[in-house]
Amino acid sequence: YDSLAAGTTTTTSSVAPYPYTKKVIVAQYYQKYMLRAKSVMLIITPTNTLYRPDTTKFMRSSAATLTAFVNDNIP
Repeated sequence: YDSLAAGTTTTTSSVAPYPYTKKVIVAQYYQKYMLRAKSVMLIITPTNTLYRPDTTKFMRSSAATLTAFVNDNIP
């Protein structure tokens, strides 16, 4: 979690047989008490327009214990 800097990074590869552009988007998603989360989206777009881009999204959390989840439920 801590090594993921928020922002967008774009890199391009022109190596055959699969030239592509890779974009990684990291954003702060949630923060409450000790629980913090960032969303990470990876988009790989082939240079050849006959192929569609491939996208995946996942979350990374900083919570090392379950106490963050237990304490959040206290009114």
